[in-house]
Amino acid sequence: MFTRATQRSARPGSRPLRSAPEPELAARFEQALASADGLIGAHCIHEQWMRGAYPTHIETALERLWKAAASTIPDWLPMRYISWLPTAYEVAARLNATGKGRANIYLVLLDYADRRGDAHGFLNLLAAAVFGDEEEALAEEDPSAFSLTGDAFGWGSRSVGAAEIARTRSELFVGFGSCSAQDPIDGLRELELL
Repeated sequence: MFTRATQRSARPGSRPLRSAPEPELAARFEQALASADGLIGAHCIHEQWMRGAYPTHIETALERLWKAAASTIPDWLPMRYISWLPTAYEVAARLNATGKGRANIYLVLLDYADRRGDAHGFLNLLAAAVFGDEEEALAEEDPSAFSLTGDAFGWGSRSVGAAEIARTRSELFVGFGSCSAQDPIDGLRELELL
């Protein structure tokens, strides 16, 4: 049974609502919307997803939940329908972790022992997109080389305003990947850029 006591620790892969009948799942989702409970709503949507609900139903549920409870939605819930999500969970369920790993997404390219290949921080990527010096920007390892204010983004001696950043974000740098929505924010705070 999925109770308030277990909701904080339940991860999506455990499917805490697996045994809930459809009418109960629907009722829980409506209750989650009414009480702005993003976690319960996320588990309801996730369970529907795993059961193979139509993509339009998932998209509609996601939209409703984001409108009702955006600040309480866990970072593991995708913002859009992903057709292969159930398969990913099925494959992951067959794997056994041998130890705890670290995320491979970084704010700036520092000396992280677990990085493999060309791991670049999103500030490096943003600098490469905005200023066009890809090799130099991606190789930057000094966090103090970046600056961020309410009006501008800077790298080294160069700076661009909000309009140029908005243009670059809409045309070239439309997103980056992270395992957590909070980690990049925390990293910017650690660097005193936020």
